[in-house]
Amino acid sequence: MWIDTNEFEWFRARAEREGRGYQTAMNDASSAPAKEDHRPLPDIVRDVVRDELRAAL
Repeated sequence: MWIDTNEFEWFRARAEREGRGYQTAMNDASSAPAKEDHRPLPDIVRDVVRDELRAAL
């Protein structure tokens, strides 16, 4: 899965503020909705990333 530099930096900064690893933050963001949603994972990840970026801006 390819992550844009801006999205990656956003996850890294957020994870650093929360005192955890950025990979954990990215995994949490992608896995939580996947447990409740039966769409293909790439569709879920795309929507989650877009929602998180909108909230951050």
